[in-house]
Amino acid sequence: MADEPHKQLLDELNKHLIQPDDNSSPGDISMANSGEGSAARSNPFSFSFSSAPQSNTMNFGFGQRGGATTFGGSSATLSSGFSYSSPLAATAGTSTTSRQAKNTFQPKGFQPIPKTAHTSYGDQFITNTRALEFGYSQDVLNTTTSGYLQSLRAGSVDFNGDSTDSAKLAEIRTCPLFSEQVRIALRGGILQGLGSDEDPFPQFGLLGIREETYNSTHSDGRQTSPIEQNLVFANMNAPWSAFICGSQGAGKSHTLSCMLENSLLTTSTAGANPRPLAGLVFHFDHFTGPDSTQVCEAAYLCSSGVPVRVLVSPTNYHMMKKLYHNLPGLPSNSPKPEVIPLRFSEQQLNVTRMMTLMAVREDTQPPLYLEVVYKVLRDMSMEMKGAGGLDYGEFKSRLSSQGFSEAQSGPLRLRLQLLEEYLAAREQTIRSKAVLDSMFKSTQGSLTIVDLSGPFVNENDACALFNICLSIFMENRGECGRIIALDEAHKFLTKTGEAEKLTEQLVSLIRQQRHLATRVIIATQEPTLSPTLLDLCNVSIVHRFNSPAWYKVLRDHLAGACLNFRSDGEELFATIVGLQPGHALIFCPSALLDVAGGNVATLKNSFFRIRIRARITVDGGRSIMASDDTKVVQMQDSTAEELVRPFSLPAPVPAISLQALKVHGHGTIQATSKTLVGARSFPRPAPAAANSTTPSTSSTAGQNKPPTEPRALKRSDNSPAMVKKSAPPDSASERARATAFLEEATTKCLLAKPRELCYSTVHEEASRASGWPKERLSGKWANNIIRDQMTKHTKAYGTTPPMMFA
Repeated sequence: MADEPHKQLLDELNKHLIQPDDNSSPGDISMANSGEGSAARSNPFSFSFSSAPQSNTMNFGFGQRGGATTFGGSSATLSSGFSYSSPLAATAGTSTTSRQAKNTFQPKGFQPIPKTAHTSYGDQFITNTRALEFGYSQDVLNTTTSGYLQSLRAGSVDFNGDSTDSAKLAEIRTCPLFSEQVRIALRGGILQGLGSDEDPFPQFGLLGIREETYNSTHSDGRQTSPIEQNLVFANMNAPWSAFICGSQGAGKSHTLSCMLENSLLTTSTAGANPRPLAGLVFHFDHFTGPDSTQVCEAAYLCSSGVPVRVLVSPTNYHMMKKLYHNLPGLPSNSPKPEVIPLRFSEQQLNVTRMMTLMAVREDTQPPLYLEVVYKVLRDMSMEMKGAGGLDYGEFKSRLSSQGFSEAQSGPLRLRLQLLEEYLAAREQTIRSKAVLDSMFKSTQGSLTIVDLSGPFVNENDACALFNICLSIFMENRGECGRIIALDEAHKFLTKTGEAEKLTEQLVSLIRQQRHLATRVIIATQEPTLSPTLLDLCNVSIVHRFNSPAWYKVLRDHLAGACLNFRSDGEELFATIVGLQPGHALIFCPSALLDVAGGNVATLKNSFFRIRIRARITVDGGRSIMASDDTKVVQMQDSTAEELVRPFSLPAPVPAISLQALKVHGHGTIQATSKTLVGARSFPRPAPAAANSTTPSTSSTAGQNKPPTEPRALKRSDNSPAMVKKSAPPDSASERARATAFLEEATTKCLLAKPRELCYSTVHEEASRASGWPKERLSGKWANNIIRDQMTKHTKAYGTTPPMMFA
């Protein structure tokens, strides 16, 4: 019974592989003695049937002779030929019967590998057989097979023993971190041994110095190497991602700023960066006041000449501009960040972004009027035939012809107002248009910060806008490499729907980072923020924290944290708790820090403690102590004109009856056209001429609501001037801007005179800062805003309420 499987296999082989030609003669069967085994080795397509009592051997060969698998009393071997020896033969002789087989499947690609000085392990299983020729030229077989084997062995060792280890070279070039010891060893001959003489790290920057390595199978470099060989550099030439976590004050933002310096500074003492990257940083803080809002520390890179542009919420533009133009510790002669209100052009609009700006949620059933909006957008997209952007004016015109009911028009109007708050006007000045066009372009060595801190933006809104900014920034990605950073990510990557969308986009970006030439850095206090991000990042930098729950997340998602340590994790957790500010543990399996056996070795499941270097630019993250001399920052005056004008449609002009046309004739039509031209040319009012009269405004329902558009305009000889002096449109964006001007003016007046506050003085200051007429920022609604801001100011500063004057 033991030989039954062999018999079945032999029957199958005789049935499928050994099919002699119908015209074969008995002469085709030849007898050969065992001394012709060398001929069998030369032909990979030979089939032999040997009757021998001493061994039970079964050999199958496809390619080079290799290892063997033994089972029972027989053995099977993959080798360059095909032979089968069966124990079923009754003859005890030593002769071998060979039979020529017809090549029915014609395996042209298989051929033997020429024997080298190294004998294959499978050679001992080759039986002495006689070669059977299939009629193929040996030269043809050698040429065909050499191409196959060259493809299989690309990146390994060729047949002559020459080293072409491209896989090892790729591993070196793409490693995120490397030490000075590895850099010296590579230049000392390892690269030449791998068949390359190019510098694998043309762009790098110093991150810090290694102090100790844990779980390492190599000798501790700190003890066996000079201190300069333990310098750790970040490879800024290859795309990778990093996750930075730790408690407040442990050094997260400092580490993030050092990485940004390595990416953006062209010349510095920390490394070499001939082709700097383009940076994008997302920042959000819960706005409570100008003195408590935390600005993004990355803005201090402007002190070394890095062009820094800060995009802020339009409703908080003036306050954020003053904060970034008065960065504490920034030298007076240092360049300052350029602060611009975040607005998108019509060319950057698409269906998804418009739905996001209109606060349309995908997880809820949309109302019926939104289905009509979808249809209008689909029709416009099809008409565009793949061209970018949407004509927003045409979009609103089509919506107005859909016949919405009053119950539908109200919510739709509100959604459109939300969109228009972040939409730029089509007509811009030359400078404004240049700024708008280059707002998200990837320029080498430039940094764009999107800081949406403000009283009117919450975490969900911030993530929605971050998502749009990220998608625009990633367009036209062939210009230069990119680095994207999230500062204090725990403040906005919460459990909201838009936060989950942003997380999904970041995950997709990290998965494709090699193809997108993008580096991603996430700095957060809590490692529980997103385990998926922690899993995908190449580098994990852990600063000090005290939470066992945070440590459990690290142990579940980092190989070095769960291997080679006691199961309770007390030793590693104690190490993390004992880290000093500016020190961190780095987990990076692909880092190259040591040299062993004449070659560089990856870190794998080990990790090391590092001391982060000092910043090259001004350090804006110093903790403010109670003993420090602090003073209220005297804000600079804002420019009268915003850099990027917001979207604004011309105010509607009352319809003129045919009777009026008959009475006034052609002049009325000309005057009406002139009024429309004035409305389009001057979407934002400016101070009117002295001889123009003030239009009357209708009363509003709410006390804090700015006046609405007048129902009719008094005619005069200066119709454009009348339009310029008209009240602002009754929109959410205009109300927010007017409120911001009044609050800003109130704070400035209280800082100048804390004991008294005059309404008219605030009106004049707000008018001067905004460029609007004083009448536009006056009234009962404006005085209510002034009183509310006065109350907030006195509570924040702990002062008594001032005397109020008209």
